[in-house]
Amino acid sequence: MMIALLGITRAYAFDLALANQGDRVEDGIVQIGAREFALPPGVWILTAKHKRRVSFRTTIDEGADVWTGYFVNLKDKQFRAAIELGASVSSTSTRRWLPEPCKRDDVYFKDSFNSHIDFPECLLIMHSIKMFERSAQPWWQPTSLWFAEQGIKLPTTTLAAMYDKYQFGDCLLVKVWWNPEFAGLPPSKNVTQWSKNDWHKDRVESDPARSAYMQQFIAWSQLMSDTYRASLNKKPMIALPDFPLAKIER
Repeated sequence: MMIALLGITRAYAFDLALANQGDRVEDGIVQIGAREFALPPGVWILTAKHKRRVSFRTTIDEGADVWTGYFVNLKDKQFRAAIELGASVSSTSTRRWLPEPCKRDDVYFKDSFNSHIDFPECLLIMHSIKMFERSAQPWWQPTSLWFAEQGIKLPTTTLAAMYDKYQFGDCLLVKVWWNPEFAGLPPSKNVTQWSKNDWHKDRVESDPARSAYMQQFIAWSQLMSDTYRASLNKKPMIALPDFPLAKIER
């Protein structure tokens, strides 16, 4: 059965628990539990959602219920960006969390915000290839079918920013994928080997345009972290700007 691209336009906060695949976020606000989170400018379409339990370190039998949504932003049926946004539905008592998001070391940029292992906070920035091939991620199957039904053109390489924050009672998990070709960068040459891709941390510095853009993307991702941290703590919402365009000298 074909799923309508237009979906439903909501004039109020987009409550993830009540939303369906194909629904559109046009006001830039997603509600998870009692919190509201901002998305970058533009129309974002929900392609998948799921609810899961994130465990505490003290016992894997206890944890927090987390609603997660996968949203895509398109232009002329081309993939522009995607956001996987998840947060605990309600506060719960915990002294230690099980996940360790900052253990990865093969990334271009990492900031652990001086957080403690029991309450980790981490921003990771890297590139991604083959993200739309078969995956065990819960969003993959419904999203890949939706892409195929809608005839969406997918990129071979994206830049990825991953921000996780675990604190007493609550958690937040955000992953952002951005197609750098929409920023004005040329397509990557090697799209079959992650370590040999033009955006790999050991290669990007040899390309002045890509290296300079990485700094722009890092700055955007740091603001993204500030935005979602504020929402997790129920502080005034910080608007997210659109993804940066490359400053290419003519």
